[in-house]
Amino acid sequence: MREVQSLLGVSRRAVRMLIDAGFARPSNGARNNLRFSFRDVVLLRTALKLRGSRIPPRRILRALSRIKDQLPDSAPLSGVRITAVGDAVAVISGESQWDAVSGQLLLDFEIADVKGEVTFLDNAPTSLSARRKQSENWYSLAEQLQ
Repeated sequence: MREVQSLLGVSRRAVRMLIDAGFARPSNGARNNLRFSFRDVVLLRTALKLRGSRIPPRRILRALSRIKDQLPDSAPLSGVRITAVGDAVAVISGESQWDAVSGQLLLDFEIADVKGEVTFLDNAPTSLSARRKQSENWYSLAEQLQ
């Protein structure tokens, strides 16, 4: 227990709360000390990061519980990526992410690399005649594509 606490910089109470909730399942060692698996440590670290994002402990426990219920019995909680998005706990799986509590799909509005030809509006021509010519070109291109 002490090693996990020092490794993660977390209080004994926080670790005990996750053990009592059934998310971490340490085994008993030779002198009845708790022995944590790698999965337990990953889950504890994830919960600590969520708490560091100012997500209340109750919401973290509720989110972990919902995620655990949605996963197959053979899949551990440490097998999915759990992160904070604003004040929500999100699960990221491949290209999609969803709110762990509500199950609502979360849309990613990050700016991605530009692929192909893109005309940015801030580079648009300023003179009226140039804008008119550009709009005619766009309309012509749209007709061709149609």
